[in-house]
Amino acid sequence: MSDMTDEEIVSLLQNEDGRSVGAHDGLLAEQIEDLNDYYHGKPYGNEVQGKSKFITREVYETVESIMPYLMKIFFSSDKAVIFDPEDEDDIKSSEQETEYVNWVFYRDNPGFKIGYQWIKDGLMNKVGYVKAVRETAEPTVDTYENQTEDQVGMLLSDLGEDFEGNVQLVEQDDGLVTVTVSKVEGRDHTVVSNIPTEEMRISEGDIYIKDARYVAHVGPRTISDIRAMGFEIDDDVSDYGDIGASTVKQDRHDDIYEGFNCSSDDDLGPMRVVNLHEEYMRVDRNGDGIAELWQFFRVGDELLDANEVSEAPFHSWSPIIVPHRHVGSTPADPVMDIQLLKSKVTRNLLDNQELINTGKFGVVDGQVNLDDLISGGNIVRMNFQGAVDSLPTPQLDQSAFQVLGYADSLAERRTGVSERGQGLDPKMFNSNTAASTAELAMSSAEQKNELVARVFAEDGLKSLFLGIHRLGLQHEKPNNKIRTNNGEFVAINPNEWRNRYDMSVTVGIGNGSKNQQMLQMQQIEQTMQSIVAAGGLGTIIMPDNVWNLAMEKTKVSGRRDGNLFFTKPEENTVPEGPSMDEQIKMKEVQVKEMQVAVQAQNMEIKRADLALKERQIELEEELAQLKERIHLDENEFKIAELQLEASQKRAVKVGD
Repeated sequence: MSDMTDEEIVSLLQNEDGRSVGAHDGLLAEQIEDLNDYYHGKPYGNEVQGKSKFITREVYETVESIMPYLMKIFFSSDKAVIFDPEDEDDIKSSEQETEYVNWVFYRDNPGFKIGYQWIKDGLMNKVGYVKAVRETAEPTVDTYENQTEDQVGMLLSDLGEDFEGNVQLVEQDDGLVTVTVSKVEGRDHTVVSNIPTEEMRISEGDIYIKDARYVAHVGPRTISDIRAMGFEIDDDVSDYGDIGASTVKQDRHDDIYEGFNCSSDDDLGPMRVVNLHEEYMRVDRNGDGIAELWQFFRVGDELLDANEVSEAPFHSWSPIIVPHRHVGSTPADPVMDIQLLKSKVTRNLLDNQELINTGKFGVVDGQVNLDDLISGGNIVRMNFQGAVDSLPTPQLDQSAFQVLGYADSLAERRTGVSERGQGLDPKMFNSNTAASTAELAMSSAEQKNELVARVFAEDGLKSLFLGIHRLGLQHEKPNNKIRTNNGEFVAINPNEWRNRYDMSVTVGIGNGSKNQQMLQMQQIEQTMQSIVAAGGLGTIIMPDNVWNLAMEKTKVSGRRDGNLFFTKPEENTVPEGPSMDEQIKMKEVQVKEMQVAVQAQNMEIKRADLALKERQIELEEELAQLKERIHLDENEFKIAELQLEASQKRAVKVGD
C-alpha cells in the first residue's frame, strides 16, 4: 500500500471533524448554553409583561459553593502531586521530579489561574480542558543606527563571551555604522494553558483523549499568528467555515458585548481571522498496516504541517463521570429544574404580595377617571359614590413556602451543597446541638464534594502532571536550576529520571486552616520527641527528618524563607557514640564514683549521729542542774516560812 496523499489526509480529517463530539455544535452545545444561562441568571423566556421576572440562582450558588472547597484542597499549597519512588535507588530522583513538575505548574506557569478556570470549566460546561506543550524561546532583533567605531566596540564588548546570535554591521553613507543584533532571549519551557470547551473535538464514541481515534483543538487565529508559528499560508486561504463565534462563546460574552462575534470579515491581509485546526488522528499514513498517531495543522483544505507524535497534549476532566462517555455531568445539572421551580413559586409570591399592596378594583365603565386610579394617587375622581369597588385578593398560604423548603432539601440531596455544610446554618451550632451531630451533618454534605475532588485529582491533575513530566524528560537540559518549596536552588538532571506511569495525588494537602495545619505539625513534633527520648535518634529519626519538619512549620506559618532560620544538615547521620569497651569503663568509673559518694555520705551520717548524742548528754546535764536548782529553791521557801511563823507566832504560807 502506498503512502497517503495530503488530499486523502485532509478528506479524512474533515470527515472526522464533521462527526466529532464537542460543545461547538449540537445537543452538547445547547445543554452547555442552557447551563450557562441558568448560572448567569438570564431570563427563561416564559416571562409575562407586568409580572415578576425574579430569578433564583441555585446553579450559580452550587458552582460557587464547590469552587472554594476544590481550590482550597489543590491550590492552597505549592505541591499537589508526589512521585512515589519505585525502589531505594529512586528516592532522590523521585523527590527531584516531584519538585520539578510542581515548579513548572505553580512557578513557571500561573498555576492558580489555570487551575481555577479548569475547575470552573468542568463545573459550568460539564468538561474542562487544558493543554501542555513545549515552547521554544523566541528570537529578538535589536537595531542600533548612527553608531561610531567606539560605540560599536562598546556594544560588541557588552554582548559578552557567551553571546549566541548574529551581529550584522552596515556602513552608512556618512561613515557611521548600523548594527543589527539578533539573539534568542529566555529559555525553552513548558506552557500550560486553558482551552475553551467549545474549541475541543473528540471522535464520536471515544472516552479518553489518550486512546481517541481523533481529537482536535479548533480555534480562531489571525493569518499573522499562524505565520508566527512557522507556517506558510496565503492571505486568501479559505477555511470553508463560519468564523463567527460559537453559540456557547456568544452566550458567554453577550452580557458585556452586544452582538459579540470574533469574525473579522472586514479585515484583509495578515489580520484576517480563520479557524486553525490542530488535529491528532490515528492513521496508517505509510501503509504498513499499523495506525500511528499523527499531529496535523490545517486551515480549511490546506494542510500546513504533519508530524508523527507519541500523544496528544490535551487533558480533561468531568466533575461527575458518566460511564463509557467522554463528556460527563456536573453538580449544577440536577438543580436546573429546581431553580426554575423556585423562580416560578417566588414570582407567584411576589405577584401576590404586589396585588395585596396595590389592590385590585372593579369600576363602572365610563364613571371613573382611570388615570387617577392607575397612578395610585390619593384622589380618584368618580361620578358617583360606589363607582369603584375593591376586589378581594386571596393571600397565598404557607404551602408555597413549604414548596420552597422542599426544593431546598431536594437540591441539598442532589448536590451535597447546604447551609449546614458551609457552616451558615446557626441552628446546627447552638448550645443544644451536639458537636457530633453538627460534624456528622457537615461530613455527609462534604462527601459528594470530596468525590468531585478525587475525580479532578485522578482524572485531571494526574494526567496533566504526568504530561509535564514527560515533556521535561524529553526536552529539559541537565543542570537547569529550580527553586524548591524550601527555598533551595537545586539542579535537575533528566538523564537520571525514569519514565513515570503513576503518581500519588495529595488530595487534601491544603485542607484545613493554618491553625489546624500547625496543630498537626506540633503533633508530629511531639511524636518525634518521644521517639528521640526512647533512643530512636539515628534509627527512626534522622537529622533530615528534623530539618524537614522545621521547614514545613515555617511554610505553614506563611513564610518561604525557612533557610534564614534553619540550616540543612550536611550529612544525614548521627555522630557515633563511644565503643562498648569505653562504655564499660565509663560505667565502672561511674560505679566507683557512686561508691565514694555513698561512703562520704555514710561518714556524714555518723558525724551527725555523734553530734546528736553529744547534744543529748548536754541537755540531760542541763536538766539535772535545773532540777537541783528547783530543789534548793523549795528548801529556801521552807526555811523562810518557819522563821516567819516563829517570829509572828502564827501559821504562814510563802509563795503561791
